[in-house]
Amino acid sequence: MLGMNAITRLSTKGQLVIPKDVREHFHWDANTQLQITRTARGIVLEPVPPERKLLTWEEFDTLLPSPPEGPVAHDAEWAKSIEDDIREQWTKKGC
Repeated sequence: MLGMNAITRLSTKGQLVIPKDVREHFHWDANTQLQITRTARGIVLEPVPPERKLLTWEEFDTLLPSPPEGPVAHDAEWAKSIEDDIREQWTKKGC
């Protein structure tokens, strides 16, 4: 994209058409908000990041997976299960 030049013209309503290949390159769709910044050399167009909506605790809670059904293994149970598996593997190998 560097070095790409395009010429466009301002309409009588003050509208500017951004060429399709430029819009596609930057993924600017219809209704993309662009911020115009003045510089010493002219203007810079940058997309305005979408506003991030804050969730309530209730909304956040709906995004969490349901807790697993049945008994929950505790760290000590996991550790014992892993140790048992390791012992079994070593026993099979004759170590």
